[in-house]
Amino acid sequence: MFMTLGVPDEFLVVDPELWTTRDDYKAAEAIVNTLSVTSNHAERDVALIQDAVQSGHFKSETQLQYVLQVIKKSLIKFPDAKSRHCLRKQTDS
Repeated sequence: MFMTLGVPDEFLVVDPELWTTRDDYKAAEAIVNTLSVTSNHAERDVALIQDAVQSGHFKSETQLQYVLQVIKKSLIKFPDAKSRHCLRKQTDS
């Protein structure tokens, strides 16, 4: 796993109490801290879907599935889209 991710692993043969003083450990820690944990994303997505279902906004499973497909296609088409980029202050009076 270390090799696949390009994470230094030389510190593993040293006493763990010394790890925080080593540059290779600090480099490994920096890489690992940037990794996204899949389970966190999955848990968030499940919670969002549960909230959507419980909200009563969808009259059927078909409606919900259609919305999920639209969201998936939008995320593929606009991978860097964030809500703050999509929302604009209205300037029309």
